[in-house]
Amino acid sequence: MSTYLRKRGMIIFLTIVLSIFLINALASAQDKNTDNEKLFEEIVGSYEFDAGGRMIPFWLFVEDGKLYLDIKVEGVDPEEMIQDAENKMKCETIANGLEAHTTFIRDDEGKITGCKIYYPDMDAEYEAEKIGDGD
Repeated sequence: MSTYLRKRGMIIFLTIVLSIFLINALASAQDKNTDNEKLFEEIVGSYEFDAGGRMIPFWLFVEDGKLYLDIKVEGVDPEEMIQDAENKMKCETIANGLEAHTTFIRDDEGKITGCKIYYPDMDAEYEAEKIGDGD
């Protein structure tokens, strides 16, 4: 077999392998987007937590397929939340410039009823109750 035919055969083979890899990667990404959409649908709503006798409300909403946290303070823009793991999100910065890690809490029926918010810089954790859905 000539060198040309071997090279051509190798190129065809690599093209097929690469195509299969890309198709699998796209299918996996679509599954992840669907999973995120379902999770975000459950998460969106209004929450509040007690910070030393002061109730702090915040809202989680979805825009352009991304989850955002909004503390409704003038001059503070909503902050995107990044998924760390299943039911866990991270918000890089918030109004006071601190990183926040959020773990969502489910009841016995699997419904999200609140979340735990951990601020590693302050070593402080708060538990927020979900007080309204995203309707």
